[in-house]
Amino acid sequence: MATVEQTYLHSELLRRRERLQTAISVPAANASLAGLLKQVDSALEQMDRGTYGLCEECHESIEPDRLLADPLLRFCVDHLTSAERRALEGDLGLAARIQRGLLPRQEFSAAGWNARYHYEPLGVVSGDYCDLIEADGVLNFLVGDVAGKGVAASMLMSHLHATFRSLMGVALAPAQLLEAANRVFCESTMAGQYATLVFGRASARRPPRSTPTACRKRAIPRAKSTASSASARTLAGTTGSLPSRCWKRASAASANSPPARRAPTT
Repeated sequence: MATVEQTYLHSELLRRRERLQTAISVPAANASLAGLLKQVDSALEQMDRGTYGLCEECHESIEPDRLLADPLLRFCVDHLTSAERRALEGDLGLAARIQRGLLPRQEFSAAGWNARYHYEPLGVVSGDYCDLIEADGVLNFLVGDVAGKGVAASMLMSHLHATFRSLMGVALAPAQLLEAANRVFCESTMAGQYATLVFGRASARRPPRSTPTACRKRAIPRAKSTASSASARTLAGTTGSLPSRCWKRASAASANSPPARRAPTT
């Protein structure tokens, strides 16, 4: 397991032990808390011995994304019981439905633009991020990918979705909005976790006449045939890698000029 992930899990287990010790000290504490505390102590001892994250049956590494979601796991997927497999499949199915519920409508119209996307994750759940948000008469579109895979990446994708949705209600310029999202993402994730994304804002305002430069993944807004003019701004970069950073705007191509080859990124 990577050092960054091990450090995060170690601090997470220490926090859990502290909370459990506080809860157990209460006279009416649930008896099951003592069992949880033993599991946490056992995981911390395994970290000290260098055996944490190894399946107790085959001694191979447990899947990192599963450990990030539950640091107390003791077996890899291949050695789960039938009941545990059914529970895992049920959890993954529920996670997939929740993740798809976060996606915008596939047929989306706002500010004189029509948008359509196709979302097809590699696994049951993933860190692929896509959103279309109308705010103050403007179409905001975001497409990105969270580092990692599986359940852990899908949890970060949900966090990114909630962050941008909450910030859209604040009147911020695109670069300011991304800086705020980057700061929130950095403060609530462990080192090494990040998301690469493109954020664009399209409106039906009068000149300059333009179309979006690029949308590096799946959501590509197109102007309605009835719109006489429109403008779009695109910003690209990596969220979560540094507490603060500057964002570069992708230049918008004129409606009468050849399409841009690709958008510059930071």
